Amino acid sequence: MITRLKNLYYFYSQYYKTRDKRKGYKPYKILNAEQTIKRVIENRISISRYGDADFRLLTETGDVGYQEPNHLLAVELRRVLLSSSDQHLVCIPIFLNNFSYYRIAIRFWCLNFLNNNWKILKPYLRHDYTYGNANASRFYFDTPRRNKKTEKIINLFKKLWEDKDILILEGEYSRLGVGNNLFDNCRSIQRIICPAKNAFSLYDTIFNEVLEHGKDKLILMALGSTATVMAYDLSQKGYWAVDVGHIDMEYVWYLMKAETKVPIPGRILNEVNETQSSEISQEFINAYISSIVKTIKF
Repeated sequence: MITRLKNLYYFYSQYYKTRDKRKGYKPYKILNAEQTIKRVIENRISISRYGDADFRLLTETGDVGYQEPNHLLAVELRRVLLSSSDQHLVCIPIFLNNFSYYRIAIRFWCLNFLNNNWKILKPYLRHDYTYGNANASRFYFDTPRRNKKTEKIINLFKKLWEDKDILILEGEYSRLGVGNNLFDNCRSIQRIICPAKNAFSLYDTIFNEVLEHGKDKLILMALGSTATVMAYDLSQKGYWAVDVGHIDMEYVWYLMKAETKVPIPGRILNEVNETQSSEISQEFINAYISSIVKTIKF
């Protein structure tokens, strides 16, 4: 408790010391996690999630591990971020409204990002739009460990795909739901496997495959900034596409009650520095392989 109070004191001391950097900043309207998921379920809308990596690619101000800078991608990310559609919801990080969602250690990082980037992002964000919460699928690691809402958010996500045929669009080593029960209540699972890095270079090929295999299905997407753009484009074609990002690793860490970002069997995660193995357990490999309807490679 004493350490937590010290951290809180330090965070707010830094918050007020750096207020000059945020002079003129006005928080944006952002739904909470539950409201975001409920809107997706009740209105059958698609969502695109913007995180710090997407913002860096959008503003062409930095590199990210899974995607090289690409001017066309930057243009497309700006287009989607500024879009308005009844079939689609743009989601941004909740720290653009407030910091209370996060555990203390993460608040420092968010504050620093906001201080250094809000003026760069200002032309692409709107105060007359109510955003979804991009952290909805980040329900465990960045939140306080005793967050009582975590299980409720997980159950809402499971309600989203309950009794539905789903198509998962993911990177080569993402393997959503493999080895856990995250999707046990859906009707069926198919997968399109894409390169783990620089997938945007194959955008048209991937998009056409999703059009072919995703009709009348709930499309769950874990493909970085490519998914951010594609969820919107699919929504305009009448498809239901939900960018869920790192939901699988958050769920596994939740089950493990992990205190650090540890490796997950059968995955290679860009947020984990430890040695990782991509080998899938024999217990799950046949079901995984049989779910793949298309593998897209360079």
